[in-house]
Amino acid sequence: MNLAQFRQANLDGLSAAVAYWDTLAGQMQGVELRLGTELSGPIKSGTWLGLSATFAGLRIDTVHKQLENATLESRAVASVLSDVNGDLRKLREELRSIEAEAAAKKLVIAADGSVNWPPMQVAPGQEVSKEAGDRYTAEQRSHAEEIGRRITDLLRRAGDADERGAVALRATRGKDASTFDSPDALGGGAEADAKRASDLFTRLSSLDAGDLDLLRNIMQANSGNPNFAEALTRSMKPTGLYDATGLIAQMNARIAAGDRNDPRLADLKQLQTDLGNSLAAASPRLAKDPAWMASMTEAGRRFVRVGDGDAYPGRATVYGYQLLGTLLSHGTYDTGFLRQTADEVIAFEKAAGKPSIWSTTLIPPPRFGLDLSRPGSGYDPVTGVLTAMSWNPEAAKGFFGDGGPARLDYLFKGRDPIPDHVGGGGEPTSFDALGNALQAATTGRIPTGGVGLPDSPMLPHDDVMRRIAQESVTYLGGHSKLGGAVPGSMSDSVANILSEYVEETHRSLARQDGTQPFFDTGDLVRAIKGTAQDPAAFRSLYNHELEYTAATVSAVPPGDHQRIRNEIVDGSEALGAMDEIRAQEIKDRAGDQDSAKNWESKYWYHGVGGGVNALAGVALPPQYAFLGDLGQRGVSLFTDGWYADRSADIAEKTALDVEELRRDNADRLDRALRSWGSNSPERDAPGFGETLRGWINDSQGGYGVGGKRAHDLLGA
Repeated sequence: MNLAQFRQANLDGLSAAVAYWDTLAGQMQGVELRLGTELSGPIKSGTWLGLSATFAGLRIDTVHKQLENATLESRAVASVLSDVNGDLRKLREELRSIEAEAAAKKLVIAADGSVNWPPMQVAPGQEVSKEAGDRYTAEQRSHAEEIGRRITDLLRRAGDADERGAVALRATRGKDASTFDSPDALGGGAEADAKRASDLFTRLSSLDAGDLDLLRNIMQANSGNPNFAEALTRSMKPTGLYDATGLIAQMNARIAAGDRNDPRLADLKQLQTDLGNSLAAASPRLAKDPAWMASMTEAGRRFVRVGDGDAYPGRATVYGYQLLGTLLSHGTYDTGFLRQTADEVIAFEKAAGKPSIWSTTLIPPPRFGLDLSRPGSGYDPVTGVLTAMSWNPEAAKGFFGDGGPARLDYLFKGRDPIPDHVGGGGEPTSFDALGNALQAATTGRIPTGGVGLPDSPMLPHDDVMRRIAQESVTYLGGHSKLGGAVPGSMSDSVANILSEYVEETHRSLARQDGTQPFFDTGDLVRAIKGTAQDPAAFRSLYNHELEYTAATVSAVPPGDHQRIRNEIVDGSEALGAMDEIRAQEIKDRAGDQDSAKNWESKYWYHGVGGGVNALAGVALPPQYAFLGDLGQRGVSLFTDGWYADRSADIAEKTALDVEELRRDNADRLDRALRSWGSNSPERDAPGFGETLRGWINDSQGGYGVGGKRAHDLLGA
């Protein structure tokens, strides 16, 4: 369907057709009712007897059945046309909105859907520079490409709606055009689409490209619809969901072996995602059905053959739970459903002991992954459980909070995580998922999946969230078999948690007041050292600590010299500890100077963005909102110069001198305080220069104390 066809589509005629078919169904039903009362009545009451009455009765029954089918099929046609009409009208409104937006940007949408723009308007006699002309062209081209993409997507969805309707109408007509005999007169609506999708999933391995596209079409059209999702999952049952998930993976492997550019691969990946999203959408209702949940558990504990026989080299036999784990990686699941599922999967794993029960499905190592949308291969269902937790912070908080230290103890020490990548090897995917789930539990926000805090508003940290954060640092910092060695894939999550808890991190690294820190300082230092495997993660945390130090100093009212001095010393101790951790990370890499230089280059590279943003006046994170404009200016002055990119200098060095790095960082702190002090509201007050020099001296002492403490805690 092209743009001209869509614009000219007679939707009023389609609305009239819906009304005609709906009226016809009513009339057919009226005749059917009359047939029963006016014609069948005398025969059934015995008023008319004999052979003729018997034959007449049989004939009337046949006609009655035809009228019954006719009513059913007429209503089915009406509902299919109504669905298509509704879909196309929504898209027509969307097109009008796109056209209005295009007009506002002075774009012209041609009949074929292409988007153009007029020449730049200038006043008579006005000269336009080449730069201004190029800028106008670049802006308009960008707008036109965006509008063009949206129109293309809209026309695809319009074609999908048309195709869904056509398929449903053909099925409704049946094989014999002269009789009403269709068993597939499902009509339109979510439940009818669910029955069609369930049937297609049952025949998945034998579907041609057209049917596979139709299945994708139906699943996409009903994405997020809980009525469709419930009807589909109940129709397929857990065994059908698991079978389809594994079959999708197996078909993907077989097709990819022949042609990695085959368009069916994208359809299969999307189908698996949509199947998981459907289970997620249905989960609030399924969680309240004990029978369904019990059947899911029973099917999860059984083996499922993935592959098509001994001749297939990539075949595997897996547990249903492993396929459930793949589905759990997609969509946002109901808290009750997720908690019950997590408890069942972990109980099954615990009961089997070690080695992990899932590892039995990895011998020989599988040649294809189960999950087509995430790293690894999907053979560890706990990865799927934890991934689902990261998308539901409430469930994650309850999971880790209610379980207490025992929950963390099992996930960190008790279980035997499997290297579930295709072909074996690689870090277990469960660690990355665990990090994301912990971040969701401790912050109440959905993680980004990488370095950096999400854009969503920060939430208050309640007692449960704070306790989980404390317990996580305790385990990561040395009270587990990790021994402070944070798994590489968890580095971003740990850095993000500590960045959001930047005040607690700051006060736990700075110990001058002798109070009990929120985090055990030793565990915290070792946990931060563990995150330093990833220079981007470490630098992100360092940036937050630096900005928080600047914020606490800048927030003190002028004249409160004792408090200013205390904040400067606290910040210096914290920065000294962070810099010592960085120095030790580089020292640990001394045997491989290329590795050390590469780490330091990435560290500086990821510092540039923070400094540029601060100096450009971009708002700082929400925890610094109390500062106001003046305070934020103070932060910018403090951090100025801390972010200069030294990648080129590092590249020229044959080796990194750790002592030189320490001296450079101490000098950087000195310059930061001088820059801040030179712009203080008190800068012209008598004696302020001497006071500032005293603070700088105290800061150097604090910097050394913080560094020495971190040095000793690391056993360096």
